[in-house]
Amino acid sequence: MISLIGDARPSGVPERTDSIRLSDGRQLAWAEWGPANGRPVLSLHGTPGSSRYCEDAVATAEMGVRLIAPDRPGFGDSDPMPGRSLVDTADDVLALMAALDVKSMPIVGISSGVPFAMACAVRRPEAVMALALVAGDAPLDELPPAAGAEAAQYRERIARRRADPVSARADLLENTRWFAERPESILDNANAGDTSDEPDAVMRRTPEFREAFLPMLRHAAKQGSAGWVDDSLAITLPWGFSPLDIRCPTTVWFGDRDFMASRRDSEHLAAVIPGARLVVVPNEGHSLPIRNWRAILTSALPSQDVGARG
Repeated sequence: MISLIGDARPSGVPERTDSIRLSDGRQLAWAEWGPANGRPVLSLHGTPGSSRYCEDAVATAEMGVRLIAPDRPGFGDSDPMPGRSLVDTADDVLALMAALDVKSMPIVGISSGVPFAMACAVRRPEAVMALALVAGDAPLDELPPAAGAEAAQYRERIARRRADPVSARADLLENTRWFAERPESILDNANAGDTSDEPDAVMRRTPEFREAFLPMLRHAAKQGSAGWVDDSLAITLPWGFSPLDIRCPTTVWFGDRDFMASRRDSEHLAAVIPGARLVVVPNEGHSLPIRNWRAILTSALPSQDVGARG
């Protein structure tokens, strides 16, 4: 039987894990795949997500990549940081790089990990060699307002969050208690009775995907839903920077059948980041990194490095 994910081998079991104490006493944890002496690449997970996921462990190893995947605060084994901003989280990533004695590396941002990846590139340009941004968010303040009643309700909800982020955090924690109690229900609910041919629906029914994705979700909810809530607030509050300030080589990836992310966000990022390239992958959804992981890593690695390692 031909696998629905081809030769890709997603993994929810890291090859190595570790943690450090940051200057404020918080723990920052991460997981790794690929050779320990390989070319370091940072992977920033989506929301809700965690360090316990590699889109394709075989491709990572064969390309000689040391994939480093940190838990953002509140996810997995990284201590929460209520009220954190995108820049705060970027500082955590930069502290991790210093602890690993890595002066510069490419960063792959997946979904809601994209704004955090961009924050790193703006915060310390010399530390970020290149960016691969997959199906992520653009700053709300830079996008023209979408039309329609649903869009208007969304704008009102964001305005309330910005006016009182403390109350918004309490409300969001209550509304996401179900994730803390049973994180695997994300897949169960999405999969219930779903027989469509949408790429993401097909992926959710694939045993290899579920086997890797469920450990990631359970690890993400290890401390409840604080990570998810703080990610959401950080992305919807003013960012404090613009993608216009990014100066490293950048590739923006989007699947043309992605119904979980907005195409206009990816198109905006590709248009405003200097020199950025937009890659729209046909017949792929939000799970496009699984079948396209080699190409995504290649887009972030220097050409001579890719040639040397295959």
